[in-house]
Amino acid sequence: MKCFNQSETIVLADRASFNKEQALPAESGLHLFSRQVGDLVLYECTPLDQPSILDDFYLPDIAGP
Repeated sequence: MKCFNQSETIVLADRASFNKEQALPAESGLHLFSRQVGDLVLYECTPLDQPSILDDFYLPDIAGP
């Protein structure tokens, strides 16, 4: 978990095959962003207005160096 401006951000993962539309209550003050990486869908839950760490996740090169 990374902290930005005293705000906590959490990333959750689920299989893309189980993916359903997700939403948070407007009164929560949180925002939910998603991104598919391989067979997973990542969800970033944050008080920020834009995703801040979803781009840090990627599929490693399976072939190796």
